[in-house]
Amino acid sequence: PIPCVPWQSQTSGQYQRRVHGEQYGSYSHVSPVGHNKALDTLIVSINYSSVFKQIISVSVDENVILWDMETGKNVFQFQTDHKDAITAANLDMRGKRLLTAAHSGEVKLWNFNNGAQMHVFECMGREISEIIYLPRTTHSVVGVGWDSRVFRWPDPSAPSQEMTTTNRHGKKQKTSVLIQSGHKSDVHTVAFYESLLATGASDGEIIFWYVDSAVIKKVVHLPKGRNWEQTPGICKMVFASIQTHESADPLKADAESVVMLWVGTSDGSLHMVDPKSLICVWSVHNIFNDALSEIAVNKIMTRVMLGDSEKSTKIYDIPQLYSSDYEDFICISSFTPHLGVLAALIDIPDYRLFGSSSDIGEIRLWTYDAR
Repeated sequence: PIPCVPWQSQTSGQYQRRVHGEQYGSYSHVSPVGHNKALDTLIVSINYSSVFKQIISVSVDENVILWDMETGKNVFQFQTDHKDAITAANLDMRGKRLLTAAHSGEVKLWNFNNGAQMHVFECMGREISEIIYLPRTTHSVVGVGWDSRVFRWPDPSAPSQEMTTTNRHGKKQKTSVLIQSGHKSDVHTVAFYESLLATGASDGEIIFWYVDSAVIKKVVHLPKGRNWEQTPGICKMVFASIQTHESADPLKADAESVVMLWVGTSDGSLHMVDPKSLICVWSVHNIFNDALSEIAVNKIMTRVMLGDSEKSTKIYDIPQLYSSDYEDFICISSFTPHLGVLAALIDIPDYRLFGSSSDIGEIRLWTYDAR
């Protein structure tokens, strides 16, 4: 395991060490000198590259920092040039390129190891709140946000294919962007598994699409909570495996498993949808008082870390969840990971850690047992 290393705050110039029981490590994400934004700023996205053994953090003020997992040091940083607030970021499937999206709807592709801009995608003029990269398909970059449409940009290496579409004002226009229409409200989260793309909207509707054809396979509506007259909105979705039979070695990801779509909703509830039957097979209502906005399931399928839209997180034990007919869902830790509002959660499988970020520029690492 990596040590809990000291980090240097660029605001004070002094070394500090933060080890508070459950916390494994901590980093400070600050803006570069001369930038006109606050020093302690919202970290929109944290991603882990297994290729380079680095955490890549992206803040709202366009600052990108690469953190070395072995030393905890800031090994490189650069500034994007969107000239607007960053609203989403993600890595491609190989963990070698960085996608960033701005409030204006502009999307760019970067070589994050040297800060070189690799591509600027066609701007659709709508804020993107989540962006992902699909493997093995032409329109591989998918963005959703404050719009009922799903935008898919072609990979820069793919041949250009212009299409004629109708914009929001009813006018015909030529574009290389594949636009998928089907939702009736803003789409805030997106996930994929094999040939399926799932998008979740603020009205509680989930649409499953075929990745290559962009045709709708099924529309799914989740069950309402007892105290809700309307269906809660979809806040976060991730495809992740759960064990069907527990592994003999809990540290190995070799147990028999099935993939499920984990869904967090605005009433603080967690749901699970089977991507084969496309049916919601399990729900736990009101885990949080606020929206369940972050989900991280570890690769060895023993823990899930959940976070709300404020400051709360919980870690659950899940190796027997499937075999117990979804009854063994045991909370082993409930805590506040940051002084500020929780912004993102990730699994770091190579080091068996969870990572969290906040709106005050912190990144912290946690063991799977929160010890």
